Amino acid sequence: MKVTPKQPPGHALGWCVHRGPPNSDAAGFRVTFFVRAVVSITPFEPPVISDLENIVPTGDTPHDDPAHGLRYPSDFVPRKPFGEVIVVGTAHPPVGQEVNRFPVRVAVGDWRKDVIVHGDRQRDSGGLVDVSGPAAIVGAMPLTFARAFGGAGVAANPLGCGADGVRVPNLELAAQPITGRRSDVDPAGFGSIPSDWPQRRQHAGMPGKTGVAAWWPWSPPQFDERFWMATLPDQWVEGYFHGDEPVELVHLHPEHAQWRTALPGQRARVFLLRLPDDMPLSSARRGRLVDAEARFEEVPLVLDTVFIDADAAQMTLVWRGSTPVRSPKLLDILGVSFGLEPLDENRDPRHYLALLLAEENEAAEAAVPDGAAIKAEIEAAIAAGEAERARIVAEMEAEVAKAAEWAQTTLRDAEGRAGTDLASMSADLAARGIAVPEELSRFRPADALRIDLPATVPVASPGSSAVNVSEILTLASDLRLRAASAEAELPAEMREAMVKQAAQLEEISEFVGDAEKIPALLEAKTQETKAEIESAFPPGFLVNRVVKPGESLDLEAIRRDGLAEYDVRGVDFSGLDLGGVSFRGAAAAGAVFRRAGLAGADFTAANLTGADLTGADLTGAVLEQTDLTEAVVEAARFTNCRIGGTILRGLALANADFSGATGQYADFSGAELSNAVFHQARLDQPDFAGARAAGADFSRAFLAKADFGGAVCTDAIFDDASLPNVRARESADFTGARLHRVKADDASWTTSILDRADFQDADLRRNDFSECSLDQTNLDRCDLASAVFADSGIHAAAMTDANLIRASFDRASIVDVRFDGSSLFEAGFWDASLVRTTFAGCNVRRATISLAKGS
Repeated sequence: MKVTPKQPPGHALGWCVHRGPPNSDAAGFRVTFFVRAVVSITPFEPPVISDLENIVPTGDTPHDDPAHGLRYPSDFVPRKPFGEVIVVGTAHPPVGQEVNRFPVRVAVGDWRKDVIVHGDRQRDSGGLVDVSGPAAIVGAMPLTFARAFGGAGVAANPLGCGADGVRVPNLELAAQPITGRRSDVDPAGFGSIPSDWPQRRQHAGMPGKTGVAAWWPWSPPQFDERFWMATLPDQWVEGYFHGDEPVELVHLHPEHAQWRTALPGQRARVFLLRLPDDMPLSSARRGRLVDAEARFEEVPLVLDTVFIDADAAQMTLVWRGSTPVRSPKLLDILGVSFGLEPLDENRDPRHYLALLLAEENEAAEAAVPDGAAIKAEIEAAIAAGEAERARIVAEMEAEVAKAAEWAQTTLRDAEGRAGTDLASMSADLAARGIAVPEELSRFRPADALRIDLPATVPVASPGSSAVNVSEILTLASDLRLRAASAEAELPAEMREAMVKQAAQLEEISEFVGDAEKIPALLEAKTQETKAEIESAFPPGFLVNRVVKPGESLDLEAIRRDGLAEYDVRGVDFSGLDLGGVSFRGAAAAGAVFRRAGLAGADFTAANLTGADLTGADLTGAVLEQTDLTEAVVEAARFTNCRIGGTILRGLALANADFSGATGQYADFSGAELSNAVFHQARLDQPDFAGARAAGADFSRAFLAKADFGGAVCTDAIFDDASLPNVRARESADFTGARLHRVKADDASWTTSILDRADFQDADLRRNDFSECSLDQTNLDRCDLASAVFADSGIHAAAMTDANLIRASFDRASIVDVRFDGSSLFEAGFWDASLVRTTFAGCNVRRATISLAKGS
């Protein structure tokens, strides 16, 4: 049943199902709808519907202090024969005055009630009759029954005081002042009284245990609707409320003794979309609002409750109305539309119908998801990832090139300084008429300082200079030796110059040594930067692993190293033997594997959207978390494969073989599985919702918590299968299916079509067959202990020799059914319709049979 609006500000819808006493005009089922609205009331301002969201109907709600009793009575009430006013809050004495008593008045329209508030008093027991002593100055006083006459031994108000002890109640009715210790007076106040107080319990009509089975859990024959009135009779209003009555609150505000406001001038309306009386009932129709035969009608409501919380400056209003229904599950009600509107406005019912249908119309107009568009989005996302990877690599190469340029500049500067020094030394020697030594003349600074630095990653290894440091040092040593050995031949100045040049060469050698370390330092820094960048991305994100369509394939390398995390989108692997190859995490959208040998291949978390697997052999393949959206899988073989979390949604898998397949959460929703084979498959919580599996073979399969909602499994075979907690709802069709010896404890078949299905010898304990169609269904020798057939249509079915202990057939239509030889111990047939039904040899001890009218 759809309800609109879902969460309107300031008000909410609720409902409850009830049934009148048997053998009365109100004996059928009825649903009461109520609208609860919250109104803000501020002194000297008009009342307005609150903008609070998530207003929630409630049951009986006590005060924060349980000693003060019931604060708000339950909204879930079938009908109130009168309107009633309920007030909670605090009484305040006149502003600026010290008094020992003052009146409190509440008036709504023509109804009014007065209560006198006294200061604390004690009884004077000195005379023949107890009398009240003088009252103290009174301050703010909570208006609860704890301050009224009563006590632990007073059934009419066990919360109160004054029945014993010396304390005198603070609250008394203006027309019934407290004298003595009378116990026959109603407690003074404006609040709610619980349902177990005698003022309400007297209307419950409880007849004792005798005859309870005839009406339980509904109202007994002697029930009086005044039981639902949650206040004392002096707060009842004949004829309910109109909705715009003036409201007067006296001494209920700390600053305003006279507080005048009004009801907000609104009314609530409720409309139903109801199926015709002759149309079969099923919850499968819920949500399908567009039904040519459904009628849209209004439920008349009355405003029967005015609840005022003076301290919170709020009113809660409740409108209520009821209508007959055919089922306590409201199966004949497709939708409900409700709202508030001003009293002087009479909106056309089409306004409320449009609200109800709006969501469904929007869904119908929404574009159907385009598989090609989805595939394009996936490929665009992958391309964006590749572009990001390329950008990062380019940034890394730019940084390396910048570092290399700096190194080359530094070396050029060093080369220039070395050349200048050498030229100066050579000129000095020439000026002295001394020939430049051979060792010095063949030394070239450019060669000594030349170090190769690449412009891109990876950086070249160090040690690539043409002249190494040892050669320079050898040259310097030779100069020193020549200077020492030529003491007699060369003047002292020349020898000093040669020693000086040797020292300069040694200095150059140190610089060359430092320069040769630059590539190694640069390489280390590059690797550090690369590692830092790669750590921010998934493993392998920055690795260039791409095989482009049309490239030649190195099968030996593929079989040896695999293609895990590779981009193989659109690559053609047709006819290749790739058994055991790893495609883990591969981007393989649109790849072609026609007739490929993929036995034992690993496609864990691979993207195979739109891939062509026609005729591929996937025997024993690992397809866990693999996305096969829109893949072509005609004639592909999936025996013994692992399909945990695999997306096979909507695929054409007719005749596919999944024998021995295993995994959890495999998604076959909406797939074409006609004549597919799942023999001995072990699948935990697979999703077959909406799948078309006519003639499929699930024999000996283990399908724990499988979802077959809305699936078509006509003529399918489930012999010896285990289906614990299977869910087959939303009109799933098992017409003609064979389920011999199936084990399906705690399964739910709600609303399913099980016509001509054969469950012989099946274990179906605690199964829910509510609202199912069981025409010619065979349940012979089945264990159906505690099974539920509520609201089902059972026609010409065989339930012979079955265990039906504590089975429930409430409101079921049972025609031409044989229960012969079955145990119906403690079975229930509440309001069931039994026509031409046989119970030969049945155990019907303690069974309850309460037939519907006309049975």
